Amino acid sequence: MSGKSYALAQFRLAPLQLLTMNNGQTSGLPHMDYYISSDLAEPDRGNEYYTEQLVRLPACMYAFIYTPPVLHKYYTNPWTAFKFKPAFMQALLATKRIYLVPQTLYKIHPSFDNIINEILMSDLNAIVIFPMGAQPVLLEQLQQRFARTLKSNNLRRVGFVGGQASHFLPRSMFLLLLSLADVVLDPVPFGGGLTTLEALSVGTPVVAYHNRHRSGRLALAMYRIMGMASEQCCVARTSEDYVSLALRLSGSTGDSNFTNWVRGTIRERHARLHEDQHTIERWTEFLYKSAVM
Repeated sequence: MSGKSYALAQFRLAPLQLLTMNNGQTSGLPHMDYYISSDLAEPDRGNEYYTEQLVRLPACMYAFIYTPPVLHKYYTNPWTAFKFKPAFMQALLATKRIYLVPQTLYKIHPSFDNIINEILMSDLNAIVIFPMGAQPVLLEQLQQRFARTLKSNNLRRVGFVGGQASHFLPRSMFLLLLSLADVVLDPVPFGGGLTTLEALSVGTPVVAYHNRHRSGRLALAMYRIMGMASEQCCVARTSEDYVSLALRLSGSTGDSNFTNWVRGTIRERHARLHEDQHTIERWTEFLYKSAVM
């Protein structure tokens, strides 16, 4: 929620005021009536995390029609479309596996640093990439933190990517980046939403985590819709399982049958996440009932 939206939400501007899943947590404000979520994403006691009345729409995700993207690849070497530091670019071109964390940098919690360390120590041919983002101060702060928390030989294999014209990646380049990754890492404990949907739409597997709060469970919900939400497939319950699953999905363990099955199943089933008329119908029912109460 932006600062302007949060300021306006202090007041009763409409008879019915609600939040959706685009807001990662409760507003904590007395004039917000409902928090609209999904029964696929909420934990059993999810209502304890909200000051609003929690509404769990059945078997739903976002409240919009999502049309899968069309990828355009114009590059002989697609990595030349992006901006990296020269030393990291050399390491990138020599690497075998790309672990991508395509989230806004404020989502990268310190507890996630150890997972990155473990992945890089376990896969010596791995590189972890983050977007630079549109806020230089967040980039600088995260780089300073990584200098303290990541082992020096691991730090050399962590890079931040931007566009050639600015730090911020246009959507076409962002989708290209998602498609180039061997695996996407959904950060813990604050995970992705639309970014995860886009990664799955281009066929890239995402490591999901069975968080206790909804803000880290959207990837889990998407895998549930696709019938892939098991520890044996794509959802981890511990940090150790997360690292093992990331290594397996990236292909570093040599289990090509598993990796090919996951990618193939995502390609076959990701359409279940798109243009979901069921979600629109559930929203219509809820808004109609709320309006006439």
